[in-house]
Amino acid sequence: MKDLTIPQEAVLICKKCGFNYLHQERIEIFDRTEDESEGLHIHVEGGKAMIDRDISNNPSARRQGVSIFCICEGCHGVTRFDITQHKGNTYIESSVADISINSPRNESSET
Repeated sequence: MKDLTIPQEAVLICKKCGFNYLHQERIEIFDRTEDESEGLHIHVEGGKAMIDRDISNNPSARRQGVSIFCICEGCHGVTRFDITQHKGNTYIESSVADISINSPRNESSET
């Protein structure tokens, strides 16, 4: 993994097409004690927050994690940004998310 210094402000881009107009549509927060199989999961989407104990989608193998799902205005794809922590280092990774998000922005404007 490449180390980088992020300037005070940076623009995120779509992992699928490279466009830079992204809208945050879903945020998931995972909290647990190191290596615990259970923890707290908070899912925020569409003006609602859901709380449960399911951490199976935690992007971190051992600790806390945050996933931010963004819809691209260009290709309508979903990019997932994961923030994880391991041995004192904090990582951010992006990937194309193979999920469906119910949002007006995720629908094609073609008629």
